[in-house]
Amino acid sequence: MNYFLIFLICFVFVVSTNHYTENEVELLFSKFKSDYQKSYLNPNEEAYRKAIFEEKLNLVQEHNSDPTKTYKIGINQFSDLTYEEFSSMYLSSLKYPNKKSEHEFKQESNLEDKSNNNNNNKMKGGLKSNPANLWRLLGFDVTEVIESALAKDTGVLIELAPQEALSCTYKDSSSSNPDVTDGYIEVPSSWISDGWQTGCDGGNACDVFQLYALYKTITSSQLYPYADADGICQTYTNYVELSSNEVYEWGYGCNKESEATLETLVANNGPVSVAIYASSTFESYTSGAFASTDCYVNGETNHAVNVVGYLNNYDGYPVWIVRNSWGAGWGQNGYIYEL
Repeated sequence: MNYFLIFLICFVFVVSTNHYTENEVELLFSKFKSDYQKSYLNPNEEAYRKAIFEEKLNLVQEHNSDPTKTYKIGINQFSDLTYEEFSSMYLSSLKYPNKKSEHEFKQESNLEDKSNNNNNNKMKGGLKSNPANLWRLLGFDVTEVIESALAKDTGVLIELAPQEALSCTYKDSSSSNPDVTDGYIEVPSSWISDGWQTGCDGGNACDVFQLYALYKTITSSQLYPYADADGICQTYTNYVELSSNEVYEWGYGCNKESEATLETLVANNGPVSVAIYASSTFESYTSGAFASTDCYVNGETNHAVNVVGYLNNYDGYPVWIVRNSWGAGWGQNGYIYEL
């Protein structure tokens, strides 16, 4: 009897993870190309992308058939890319110092759920559709947090300019300036000199916040539109004023503070910028309470997002409500719920 039960269990498992037939893959790939307006250079390229897509289909089926998983993954706009390709196009190496901020926060306990309905109604964060190859940039992450803070303070949503943060980001590895973190520093155009280089690839959100906290001004996207490139740092006299209590650098990623402190920050101050490691399953997330087993190594991070709220009980789990920057077609309308 015991042998029979073991055989039956194994048989049921094999049946539940059957892969798709060739015809099913063909139909699903055709639908994928139509849904996401995909086109390829030649038949060889299409065959290569189809093979990747089929592998993703099988991974989705296997993952979603596992009753121990707390979340689901699915097909999305990235499903014809390998994880290596996806990483090079949409993720970035984010360098954060191990430092303490001047700002200290009193932790609170027994905080109520914060889904940030007021904030979500006033901000466009994760719903922005950023151009390919530059979605990874910190400019969007930082300006969305400041947009939310301004909206919370004034009741008016002003779309700010991520291009300002991108164009005014410089790297000078030879600098002895103590404010330079791992070679990155955000500077106004008046600091431009020979030897400084602009950089689209990542950077440091803490330094970006320090820039805006120092100068207490930020430009709207109407005046400083997105240029799909680094560009030259511009200055404008018609800018948005920031009071001293509206923007400052604290840095959950910088300080590696406790989640209790982050909870207090989100509850009392609104959205917070954090650095995370976006794994291959994060890339394909569709629903549920996300808990990645592909954890970062030695504190590695490769993506910047906004924590906009938390729920103490979401499908039985306490979760962070995280706003991403890959458009409303990703995740749950641009958001992910993370353990």
